[in-house]
Amino acid sequence: MDATATEVTVTVQLSRGTLFRAILEKQIRSWTYWITPLLIAAALLLNLRHNPFAAITAPFAVMLFLLAMPYNATRASLKNPGLRDPITYTFNDLTVTAKFSNGENRADWSLVTGAFETSNYLFVLMQRGSFHLIPKQQIDEFQLHSLRQLLRHQLGPKARRLR
Repeated sequence: MDATATEVTVTVQLSRGTLFRAILEKQIRSWTYWITPLLIAAALLLNLRHNPFAAITAPFAVMLFLLAMPYNATRASLKNPGLRDPITYTFNDLTVTAKFSNGENRADWSLVTGAFETSNYLFVLMQRGSFHLIPKQQIDEFQLHSLRQLLRHQLGPKARRLR
């Protein structure tokens, strides 16, 4: 087994599109993301006898809702003035640090609630629903491998679906 890296530093820069796609990927994995649109569709389809256009409006209402949620989350995130500037993440044995152009965020590992990986992104989940986002195409393979090892070491079973 490889020795665990004691510190991994990566620098990323998020665009509006990258952030939207990442938030969409994260929300799709949550069962709560699917409940409201399914209830909307069910309500419209149950009303089909009184409104024959419900069969047409239900799919559009569901699609609108499914895209509106990540769009609104992206807009809210982009209100943070330093989010679209380069972000340097430093993961070590004691803390997770994010350095933005307008400040720094340092957190103990006890505040990290988990981590998971998709085909394009690595998510480090923090308390209260926030997360640190690392687009995998912006870091090299060695950094990715070292970060996976460190996350597994620090988080144990909370590091889900890391390749």
